[in-house]
Amino acid sequence: CFRCGRHGKYETVGLLLNVDKGKAYDLCKKYALNVWEQERLENDKRKNKSFTPKKGKDKFLLPGTDTPMRMHTEYLENRSFDTLDLISVWGIKFTHRVGEYAYRVVIPITYKNRVVSFTTRDVTNQAQDRYLACPPSEALRHHKDCVYGLDQSTYKTCIVVEGPFDVWRIGVGAVCTFGTGYTHTQAKLIASRFEKSYILFDPEEKEAAQRAEGLSQVLSGYPKHKSLVITLSDTNGKDIADLTDRECKPMRKLLR
Repeated sequence: CFRCGRHGKYETVGLLLNVDKGKAYDLCKKYALNVWEQERLENDKRKNKSFTPKKGKDKFLLPGTDTPMRMHTEYLENRSFDTLDLISVWGIKFTHRVGEYAYRVVIPITYKNRVVSFTTRDVTNQAQDRYLACPPSEALRHHKDCVYGLDQSTYKTCIVVEGPFDVWRIGVGAVCTFGTGYTHTQAKLIASRFEKSYILFDPEEKEAAQRAEGLSQVLSGYPKHKSLVITLSDTNGKDIADLTDRECKPMRKLLR
């Protein structure tokens, strides 16, 4: 899922049925559901997918327009974001009343400075799904094979956070993995682009803290890359996206 990423089938079955991994393995082997094999094949296909755009898809078209409605600007301003700044730096767009992505902020996802996918955020706070992402079948590259904010950064260090709104709050130099779950493709992109990374996930959640440590260890395994886990202090448990500029200053000073 977006929050905690991919889990192995034996781990998942074990947690769902409250059995150990050995029993989960026996159950999977006994019933041998084809869905497991299909999932593996789909995952391998995604991992091996090159960036060569498919015929007829050499240009990725984003939903929405460049013109926000009042509800878009009010939503962003209520969260202390500057709409014009987000348009200029991050290229966001806005959907109106029609279509599957109605009344949303559209967040382009780029790879090597080309738009390859997107995710969206509902601004009404009434939609069943706050976030809706581009279907993998329509994307030029899966969003979990991209690192948001990487193309915009001009630094040799970065701060790795969970989502685009966290990136916007810290500013250029922050990147995200679209949740605490990360892929090795994302880790490789970060390690090859930056000399040092600071991992900043939600410290209030135990699993997020564990994943931050795991990502830091993976990144530190790459040559010429250093990675550290950092935490917030004196923020009263607020999410990164809800911090004030003053609260973000210590993090911004880490960027070099």
